[in-house]
Amino acid sequence: PNIPKEIGEGVDVMMLLAPMINHAIYLVDSEVADEDSVDKAIELGYNWPKGPLKIYRTLSRKSILKALDDLRSRFPDLAEFYQPSRGLLR
Repeated sequence: PNIPKEIGEGVDVMMLLAPMINHAIYLVDSEVADEDSVDKAIELGYNWPKGPLKIYRTLSRKSILKALDDLRSRFPDLAEFYQPSRGLLR
């Protein structure tokens, strides 16, 4: 779709990606699924060109942790949801 520029300018993509990446790392650490399965599920299920763990490999861990910290500050009632997984903290 053609999204008007003024709508997209206010979107911080890290605020969308950070929780997804954090949860993907949690799933792998909890042995619910392996990395390839998590990525494939998102790629096929949501039609993403790359899964969250493939995207994570192109970003810095620090940027994900900062985004999660910002989300916890902005939404204190959801602080537990935005808590970094153990795997992200390693």
